[in-house]
Amino acid sequence: MKKGFTLIELIGVIIIMGLILLIAVPTINSVIKQGEENKKQDALDNIYMAAENYLLANYDEYSSLDTIGNSVYIYVMDLINEQYIDIDEVNPNDDEGFDSKDVVKVTKQNDGTFNYELTVIEEEI
Repeated sequence: MKKGFTLIELIGVIIIMGLILLIAVPTINSVIKQGEENKKQDALDNIYMAAENYLLANYDEYSSLDTIGNSVYIYVMDLINEQYIDIDEVNPNDDEGFDSKDVVKVTKQNDGTFNYELTVIEEEI
């Protein structure tokens, strides 16, 4: 009697492995995508915290924020030059370096809190 696998057994193993892959691949892709989103949000949070610290240190220049609804723009290059964020930081919106058009828009909301948004300006403010 020969020892080995029959064709039916091999096909059964291949089908089972295929089913496992059908379940595992989407789950793995979801975990990777969630990790990338978390990394982007962490980078944005760091930039927003740096902008907040910069505002506190330079509040005299940004006193227009005392009024609800007003916005100010903080250049990301100022945050880098003043060492509020690391020079090697990349823009989480496009995964490239920052340039002179990247700003953090800070707006005072009705409840007295501030909203931060990383954006690009087309012309000097």
